[in-house]
Amino acid sequence: MLVDCDKCNGRFKLRVWKKRLDGKDEAICYTCKHCKHVYTAYYQNRKTERLKSDIRGMENAIIRLPIEKRGNIQKKLEQARKELNKEMDRLNEKYARG
Repeated sequence: MLVDCDKCNGRFKLRVWKKRLDGKDEAICYTCKHCKHVYTAYYQNRKTERLKSDIRGMENAIIRLPIEKRGNIQKKLEQARKELNKEMDRLNEKYARG
């Protein structure tokens, strides 16, 4: 995927890398190959990785079920999404704004 740098307007291929932060937290980053500006795409930790994996599993399971049998998984899926958003917001507040 090609992206444009906001700083120098250079175009470069997106290559993400991880930056270790406090404890088990990580920043997912990429760097402009022209001006070397570092961008942070998002923050993650073990909890967000687990939640994303759980969400993918539930999404894959739910499409195989008849509509009338999706209720319980749908509720769990919605709860997992809320929990993921809450944790992502917490990490964002801690690192991006804090």
